[in-house]
Amino acid sequence: MAFGDEGEGLAVVLIHGYPLQRAIWAPQVEASKTRFRVITPDLRGFGESEVTAGPYTMEMLAADVHALLQQRGVRSAVIGGHSMGGYVALAFARQFPEMLRGLILVNTRAGADSPAGKANRQAAAAVARQQGALAVADDMLPKLLAPATFQQQPQLVAHVHRLMAAAPVEALANAQLGMATRGASQDVLEGLFLPVLVITGADDKLIPPAESEAMARTVPGARLVVLEDAGHLASLEAPAAFNAALWEFLTVQVA
Repeated sequence: MAFGDEGEGLAVVLIHGYPLQRAIWAPQVEASKTRFRVITPDLRGFGESEVTAGPYTMEMLAADVHALLQQRGVRSAVIGGHSMGGYVALAFARQFPEMLRGLILVNTRAGADSPAGKANRQAAAAVARQQGALAVADDMLPKLLAPATFQQQPQLVAHVHRLMAAAPVEALANAQLGMATRGASQDVLEGLFLPVLVITGADDKLIPPAESEAMARTVPGARLVVLEDAGHLASLEAPAAFNAALWEFLTVQVA
């Protein structure tokens, strides 16, 4: 399992989404490593981590993160996740609550897939195996980023496309099949008595801001941040505003 581990102090684990890798957290690592210990895993099959047999359930991926933290000597951490990484973070909160100091949910949801959503994931897994990662990247790119990002940040658009196109086909299929099996996690949020930060982009097409608003309402005291001119990749599209919200959460609500 490949990972980054930079800085000292409060451990903050940032888990990437589908079909990406830990490189999406580069703006957060660079800005935060002088304040916190930032750990960024490449989930099973993605980035530089080994591809294994699937499906990759969210519980399996959460257990991978837990094993990494144990290996790195981390006893407690703030766990954050983007999109699929948010599903993993919620699974981590369910399985390993004793290690949790706070939860950060980025462009994600707590609900399970509908029957149609599950069928779409099965179809997406088949497309990945039949047509390859480039087809997945071409299909997803228009859904990931805000109109302002396409207009103003062409280099970022190209960077995101390269990251997705580099994903191994089996990892893409295994992750889709694993996401299709996940259950709802609203009960996890309802049972939390610790700081929670929910961040989304106002122009998120994949997981609309209403999903984030619903999660924030579930946890008393949770903070909701909606970033303007950002889509599904808020941490990359609006890094300065994202980092400001992250630092305030970590220094005021968690520390």
